[in-house]
Amino acid sequence: MLLSMGRPAKYTREQIVDRVLPVFWRHGLEGTTLEHLEAATDLGRQSLYHQFRDKADLYQAALARYQELSDQLLAEIQPPRDDLASVPRFFRRARAFMATVDCRVCLAASVAAGSEGPAECRQVAQATVQRVRQGFRTLCATVASRGDLRPGLTPEQAADLLWATGNGAAMLAAVAGEAAAEQTIDHVVQSLRPSP
Repeated sequence: MLLSMGRPAKYTREQIVDRVLPVFWRHGLEGTTLEHLEAATDLGRQSLYHQFRDKADLYQAALARYQELSDQLLAEIQPPRDDLASVPRFFRRARAFMATVDCRVCLAASVAAGSEGPAECRQVAQATVQRVRQGFRTLCATVASRGDLRPGLTPEQAADLLWATGNGAAMLAAVAGEAAAEQTIDHVVQSLRPSP
């Protein structure tokens, strides 16, 4: 008698997470329905829950994937590109990524600032926000050590200004266009430099 091993999995766990990340980003945990997840993955409930305990488990995996993508993006502002000129490129790539999923807000910032979902999910989002902010702090400390940061401005202040500007620029791009976002970022970066 032959025993069937079942069909091979249609998608890996990682592929499923990549497919549902935009869904969670657009709708949040509470707003995402099983139908949304099934449509995004072309999988049924049983197949989804074979890979993940529940919707919250899948959401946490999507947030962890977002953290990985954020870490990859941080390479834009790390050596050897660790100067203020790298900041507009970083934000351009971030906005381009957001546009691929038709979202204009940082998923991690949105989840970290909200109260939706399990505490473990908010912790992953908060860790992502802190990693990005730390990336900006490291960049600004390096810039300051070279004498390229405006006197009287601490690296921490400059980093938080960049982080807030980037989040605001994503919204500005949605309502006023990419040129307005680029111009705003350029002005903020210029304001961080020492006066000539």
